[in-house]
Amino acid sequence: MQRVLITGINGFIGQALSQAIRANGYEVWGIDTSDLDRHVIGANLLDRNEVSEVSNKIPQCSVLIHTAALAHGQKPPNGETVLTTNIRITDNVLEFFGNHTTSIIFLSSVAVYGEENRNKPVVVGDTLRPSTDYGKSKLICEEHVLGSDIKNCTILRLAPVYDQKHMLDIRKRVFLPGLPSIKMIIKPSPQYSLTSIDTLVKSVTSILSLKPDKQNIYNISDSETYNQRELTTWFSGREVTFHVILTKPFYWLTYLLPKKFGYQIRCFYWKLFRSNVYEVNF
Repeated sequence: MQRVLITGINGFIGQALSQAIRANGYEVWGIDTSDLDRHVIGANLLDRNEVSEVSNKIPQCSVLIHTAALAHGQKPPNGETVLTTNIRITDNVLEFFGNHTTSIIFLSSVAVYGEENRNKPVVVGDTLRPSTDYGKSKLICEEHVLGSDIKNCTILRLAPVYDQKHMLDIRKRVFLPGLPSIKMIIKPSPQYSLTSIDTLVKSVTSILSLKPDKQNIYNISDSETYNQRELTTWFSGREVTFHVILTKPFYWLTYLLPKKFGYQIRCFYWKLFRSNVYEVNF
């Protein structure tokens, strides 16, 4: 029986992966914020000493699946930022579990690309220019994973992941910010790449069955893109039409802002009002 270790096992993605991987006959161990059972051990992954202690309680594993991270929009602990939190978590995991396994699957994000001026489906080899600290943290973590002593590294750049209970990333593309009852009808309607939790689970279980090999980077999303108008039908609310052409003056005015700030706003604008499609290569 192969043994798999999942960090962040009690999270949305970690739970789904754990259930599916166990169902496929693997022995699954996990790390999260608190003990759950004999195979799920609690530890603060930001605390190097705690990670060291928990590493002595978990046996060698075939594959380490690293899902633990501060998600985009979540508040970091006191004294930390999104950047420092995610990098330190990953570095601690690599330091103390790198010698526990020969393979790692790291869950990254399409946020490493940056959204502005992506007029074609984004491929893995495209320029990486993240606009947010979350995207920057994922890119730096990717570099640390690929530069670690773990022999086989698989990076999964995920388009926003959802299921029926986790729709926050969908809602961001439907409702006006701060107005959860006002739905935007964007014209022309942009297309978005999204990842259902089922697609992610199938991708990870397929990688496990094939056995992770050397260093690979994949974009992961559903095979079909989602039309913004279609997404609005998933929710109830009052509809307000937004014509993209009328927002162009705002877009061009951002070039008068400081470079970094202007770029962040343009990426947010592009993510909402323009198509964001990622070419799946797995």
